[in-house]
Amino acid sequence: MQIKSTLRVRCTAFCEQELETVVTGRQSVEDTIGIESLKENISTLDMRGGEEKGVIISEDIELEGSCPSVKELITCSVSVLPPEARARNGEAEVEFDALFDCVYECESGGFSSIQKRFRVSRAIPAAGLEPSCECVARADAGVIKASVQNNSYGERRIIEIDFPCDITVTGYFNREAAITADMYSTDYETVSDVKPIQPVRFCRVCSGNVSVNASAARENTGLDDAKSVFDGNIVLGDITVTRQPDSRRIVVEGSALITVVAVCGDEDTRYCSGSFTYPFRFELDAGDDSPNSGLTEELCILSRRFRLDSTNVYADFEIGARIIATDKRETTCVGSLAIDREHPFDHDSSAIILYYPEKGETIWDISKKYHVSRAEVENANPNAETAGVLLIPKKNKKTPTFSRVIG
Repeated sequence: MQIKSTLRVRCTAFCEQELETVVTGRQSVEDTIGIESLKENISTLDMRGGEEKGVIISEDIELEGSCPSVKELITCSVSVLPPEARARNGEAEVEFDALFDCVYECESGGFSSIQKRFRVSRAIPAAGLEPSCECVARADAGVIKASVQNNSYGERRIIEIDFPCDITVTGYFNREAAITADMYSTDYETVSDVKPIQPVRFCRVCSGNVSVNASAARENTGLDDAKSVFDGNIVLGDITVTRQPDSRRIVVEGSALITVVAVCGDEDTRYCSGSFTYPFRFELDAGDDSPNSGLTEELCILSRRFRLDSTNVYADFEIGARIIATDKRETTCVGSLAIDREHPFDHDSSAIILYYPEKGETIWDISKKYHVSRAEVENANPNAETAGVLLIPKKNKKTPTFSRVIG
């Protein structure tokens, strides 16, 4: 038997950006002291988390009364549904549902299948997570080991399973990061390089479930002579996630490849399979995030049920969706500053300088214009922010000068 498959991988990478300004040309402590920096705080994404690999999960699956007893296991698998996680006291409390799926040979003859959901809870070490973090967890199941055991009546109706599981928890939150919006030297001419940056800000995690009722004509699926459904599978693909302009809605679209295995013909030992594709579309509340948010999705099948009638094949299933919304904003910061020691700044040699601020000018603008520190201007002018005239302090004192003549 030869199997061919297509593997599609989607990856979202958050890259670190260097925010520290590189200063060249300094030769003394005085050069460093004479540098003035205008700092601004921006909100940026930060992530903390923890993981635990190879966690052994054990569970006893007991068959319901309507299921025949087990003669031999044919194939068993476990899929893990998206976990829930909460940060608490340096740990992340993780809970998730695992879906057990098994096909087995019956003691009474023929084959049967069983699907069973069970709950798993685990505490994962996660230093640095705060209760305010929005936690997103992921659990990946490894190879399952399964064996059949007798119940208290001596019937082979209990399936013991063990499987390893890798659990990862990531906490998303925003922190304040300082960037250099402007920089100059009070002693020398300088050349600054302003670079663009795109800080990413965490917005929220949007989640929800949707029920889908898919159907197709039997003649179009190759299940014309199917008598009853034995098992089936659903694979989601071609997924796109967009935000509707001028609304609070996130739209999720895609297609489901549905495969159904059925008992066919007059004998219960002959099986056939058929498949069909069914589109789906649903919406989630996006909150107040900006329209240019980045959206990273995780979709899974929470439950599924297959059935037949005389004309159609049906698949009723529930999709669970989890969308991580981030926002990327463009701004600038000073990446480097070169001090030109060959060109000292020619400070005005006047004894007193009085400056009349123009509309919109800040203390920083005025300090930079005269190559003095902002602290010196503020110390010389107790009400600098509201004053109509400012005294610009200078080292060399000669005759007073004015920024404009007062009639």
